[in-house]
Amino acid sequence: MKTSKITDVMFEAKWKDFDIYKLQVANGQTGSILTKTWKPQIGEEFSYTYDVEKSRFKRVTESSYSPQGASKSYSGGSGSKDKLIVRQVALKAAVEFSAGRNLKADQVLQVAEIFNDWVNTTEQPAEAPTPPPSAVREQAPLPVATDDDGLPF
Repeated sequence: MKTSKITDVMFEAKWKDFDIYKLQVANGQTGSILTKTWKPQIGEEFSYTYDVEKSRFKRVTESSYSPQGASKSYSGGSGSKDKLIVRQVALKAAVEFSAGRNLKADQVLQVAEIFNDWVNTTEQPAEAPTPPPSAVREQAPLPVATDDDGLPF
């Protein structure tokens, strides 16, 4: 994010609900900016990011800025948001599962709860132990099926 004063403003075009302005800032950068409500003024200081390939400014306000690589935090925390998403997915699956079965709403919610509980189960199924490579090498080779011509395919 950079901050600089606007030294030149020129209206370029209107696109849908956006106004497109050509800006030049005090540090020498020039480019376009799309805006719905903000009207840039000469002498105004503004914070922005700059797309070099497109020569385009993007205005940054305090509430919208998050450094590159940082994720936005949510008031509920990611744990509760994840739980909410799982519950919504379980409900959707229960509705799809119940279609054509003439279930009442409370029965669909019971199915959703079962699905939700299954997704949130922390128990992992026991895996069969993997045999050591030496045991696999020492096994007899599997017979190769051949056709009448003797080829294995």
